[in-house]
Amino acid sequence: MLRPGDILTHCYRPEPNSAIGPDGKVLDAVRQARERGVLFDIAHGMGAFGYETAEAALKDGFKPDLISSDVHIVAVEGPGFDLLHTMSKLLNCGLSLSEVIGMSTSRLALAIRRPDLGHLGVGASADISVLRQVDSDYVFSDVVGARRQGSTLLHPVAVYLGGREMEVSTRPFETPYIVGHLDHHSHHHH
Repeated sequence: MLRPGDILTHCYRPEPNSAIGPDGKVLDAVRQARERGVLFDIAHGMGAFGYETAEAALKDGFKPDLISSDVHIVAVEGPGFDLLHTMSKLLNCGLSLSEVIGMSTSRLALAIRRPDLGHLGVGASADISVLRQVDSDYVFSDVVGARRQGSTLLHPVAVYLGGREMEVSTRPFETPYIVGHLDHHSHHHH
């Protein structure tokens, strides 16, 4: 039995063992767990995110509490890519920008009982990602191969670790899909 503050990962996993019942609604047991204070995390790894589950849950008003990337070495090549990509994916599923950012920063820090992380209060560590929301025609896919056309991406502009500016990693898997970017669609021909 999960207790308050416990984190249930892979909350939008596809069948088998998804959170959605045969009626297309979130299972009672899942809602009851949330009422007890269990937190629901996307933890988007290789087997963890299914569009059918995510869309049914969101339609039924069941949003995640947390977004973590659950990145294993394998997943960096696959549909999860990384935390930022997962944030973009959920933004395209209809969560708001403030929800997506809260679910992956301050709420996540509190969930792991690290109130010193995930915010920019006085005395907090200056670990900062500066993001730009850009128009994009990226086509997202889930772990079972379902695809969804996106319209926006969160793109890193600058990164600071402990107040020191770090190199922003390039994102060759996303950059060609940014509308107006120099590399827009240079990776394939129509």
